Amino acid sequence: MIVLCRKTGVTVQELPGGDLLMHGQFEDQNHLLDVQIKVNRESGTVTSAYASMSRTPFGEVCLGPLAVVGKLAGVNIGPGSARKVTALLGGPRGCTHLVDLVVEVFRAYTPALARLEEFRLSDAYAAEGSPPEEVRAKVFDDIRALGRQVIPNSCAAYEIGGSGGGEPGAGGR
Repeated sequence: MIVLCRKTGVTVQELPGGDLLMHGQFEDQNHLLDVQIKVNRESGTVTSAYASMSRTPFGEVCLGPLAVVGKLAGVNIGPGSARKVTALLGGPRGCTHLVDLVVEVFRAYTPALARLEEFRLSDAYAAEGSPPEEVRAKVFDDIRALGRQVIPNSCAAYEIGGSGGGEPGAGGR
């Protein structure tokens, strides 16, 4: 008998002007929590944040922590941002699910930037007349090099000094 099924999802949309709208959702039998966070693409700074909970296990008690989500405005996504989120939204008057969801949304920032860079590079290499398989290989190499700069040793693909085929647990974060 399945007693709990949880789903978390994140989508990132590029807005006109280049900012990012990051949406996260957490759902299980007792919760349906949504967050929307607008981020300045260039700086990684949260410009606005909103959260709602349409299904709660404890009614109004669970809605209280949502009121402080707007205080995320000004937080820069990067090293230490998870601690800031925990300080703002966690603790005995906070919500652990809200903290986890916002941190998960923040984790999507760097891959979203990489995806946008992938689009840009693909267009640039295709405009040079490179065949599709060569475009893909060049983009892959460039994105991998970028990952090694931005999030080094966070996974086998971004291993510094390695081929990317290392054994799990042999370094990284």
